[in-house]
Amino acid sequence: MKRIPCLAALFICALSRAAQADVVTERWGEGPLCRHAGTVTYAAPAAGGSVVRFDLAALPKGAKVYRARLIFLARPDGFPLAEPLLVQALLEPLAEKSALVVEEAALALAGPRFVACDASDVVARWSAGKLANHGLWVRGPVAVVRPGMCLEITYEGRLTDPPAPASGLACFHRAGQVFLTWREIDNKYAGRQEILWKDYKDEMLRMRSGKSPVATYRIYRHTRPITAASLGEAQLLDEVGQFSCCDEREVKTEWKGEQIKNVKLDDARVPRTAVQPGKELPVGVGVYVKTTTKDGDYYYAVVSAVDGVENTLRLGAGNTTPQPVHERVAPSEPVFFSRTPMQYQRERKLECFVWWLDEPLANLPGFIHVGVTTGPKKADPAPLIVHGCWWTSGWSTVAPCPQDDGVTLQLDAHPWQVRGIHEGNGTLRGYSQGRVQNYFVRQVKALLPWVEAEQHADLERVYAFSGGWAWHYPEIFAATFEVLSMNPKRSPALPEVRRYWSDPKAPAPSEWGSSPYEYWNAGQWIKDHPEVELAHMSYTPYQHTGDFGRLDKPPLCAAMRDTRHAFATMFDEGRGWSATHDADWILQIRKSDGIAAFTHGTLDDDPGIGAGGDPGGQINGWLAFDARSQIDRPDRWEMTVYLLGPQHNRPGAPLEQCTADVTPRRCRNFRPKPGEKFAWTNTSLADNKVVQQGTATADQHGLLTAAKVVISKGRNRLLFQPPSGQ
Repeated sequence: MKRIPCLAALFICALSRAAQADVVTERWGEGPLCRHAGTVTYAAPAAGGSVVRFDLAALPKGAKVYRARLIFLARPDGFPLAEPLLVQALLEPLAEKSALVVEEAALALAGPRFVACDASDVVARWSAGKLANHGLWVRGPVAVVRPGMCLEITYEGRLTDPPAPASGLACFHRAGQVFLTWREIDNKYAGRQEILWKDYKDEMLRMRSGKSPVATYRIYRHTRPITAASLGEAQLLDEVGQFSCCDEREVKTEWKGEQIKNVKLDDARVPRTAVQPGKELPVGVGVYVKTTTKDGDYYYAVVSAVDGVENTLRLGAGNTTPQPVHERVAPSEPVFFSRTPMQYQRERKLECFVWWLDEPLANLPGFIHVGVTTGPKKADPAPLIVHGCWWTSGWSTVAPCPQDDGVTLQLDAHPWQVRGIHEGNGTLRGYSQGRVQNYFVRQVKALLPWVEAEQHADLERVYAFSGGWAWHYPEIFAATFEVLSMNPKRSPALPEVRRYWSDPKAPAPSEWGSSPYEYWNAGQWIKDHPEVELAHMSYTPYQHTGDFGRLDKPPLCAAMRDTRHAFATMFDEGRGWSATHDADWILQIRKSDGIAAFTHGTLDDDPGIGAGGDPGGQINGWLAFDARSQIDRPDRWEMTVYLLGPQHNRPGAPLEQCTADVTPRRCRNFRPKPGEKFAWTNTSLADNKVVQQGTATADQHGLLTAAKVVISKGRNRLLFQPPSGQ
């Protein structure tokens, strides 16, 4: 008798499900991994491209369509498409000798990953009978417009044979981000302590082959609890693949030379990332992180899918959040991962962090590695050195800190990405469907308040070890130390840069409103913008001169000289990173300081600004100024300038004194008007005697220059003030 209520309950549940349609996701196409295989045909119209038609007879007539995506066999190769992908619905059947009649609006690529076209509206009209299904006209690169496409439709119907559900969902909100983790399905390595690179690589190749089932996880969000009944109304945020916790960039590598570079070792472990401080995620756990863009209370669900078929029936404990997540917009913060000694500066410790990012700090959702180093003598507040990583990604244990009391901040970005990448990188967007944006610098700016709070960094004393990017950001840096090419067109890396920015003759749009090639051609840009204030620049193209050549060096040096900016350079191999024979004085400059620009120094060598030039040498490598001694008032500017003497086992300048033109730059209060005259005096601090005096007239940009100023190792005090009687 006790079985009757149970049977009745099961009967009631069955009736309830019969009355309520399921949310079904299935694929139509030609491959065995499509639920509806053999349902696509291709035709080659005279106008080019391909007309793709899917036989949707298996779609219930009039079914409510929640979502539809046109998925391509081709995967992004990391760079935007040379020509845009265009998909339009046909309004009339394809006729052999007639022009194609298509809807004017093309299907948009669906965010946030932009690898499939959103066909929801077209398929919904096909299903409702409001538009006849004559197919889709697909145009674009041959590598994309080829057989292998499938149409994935989410609709109201009856779901059969769903995959196993995700389980073990955990969710929390911290520092403006929502973190989700779950146990993956069909993960052959789940439960292991480690995965080896060779095993992981084989599994990746299997999944990318398109010949065997692939599990993914779809992240839904709703303002109400997510159930089988409410899922159709929920927002699909993203789709995450298998092994999402794995960190390929941190797999141990072996250097194989300049042409091959780093190769991952087969027997190396594949590290996993983290969402909780110091806790590496276990093998077999999936992860998704979303930055909050609007305050609110939201429910989440992680729905498993195999080849597009979702398990929308078993939603509840284990794959949905029972309570809403209380979300608030706030700056995101890196998650501490581990601590390790530096390779060379062993007294310093590298703190490794994982930072989860999406727009506007990254063009695609994911994570980067952030490293912070500190030493036993850290000041409070401490000067900060910002690094971009070199060649490899991940955490670097070799990025130096020239200050014992300093802090370093490093972000893993390829050297050619730090000047900006197209937002279509890693997607199926074309160059014309987006613009070049400097995500790397946005990340640096976003991290500065965090470093200030966590490490007591002094944001007035921020310096950059830069591969040609930091000079453009004087609002961040007090001084920059530049290496490598300062003109992308003159760089042997141009073939790769072209893939981020398109061809120099037809460059992609950029966030700067101009060609990225012109914006990052330092010599020409500085020449064209003499009025723009820059941080002090040290330029040492000593690294890989054989690779990068010297062609861009003379124009840059000429521009810095002619626009009278503060800089120093050493232009041969093996001279170090600072471009001056003692960089300690540069590392005392503050962002708010005025600085002194030296030009036409009598100790300068010639990098070939005119004809010929010296094979190696320096400009301003022996000259220095004391930023701490300055007086910067509307009617007065003073600065101590000097020639470097012997210090720290370094030789001093070859002469006791030299001459150079001196121009005040980046002044906060001393701002002469064009045509305004000032008197200047040069006082020797060794004997407190005036050794020179003269007058200077501000040019059209308000710049004043004292010509042929005597500068000695005994130090000199240079003063600008209105002429007597004014």
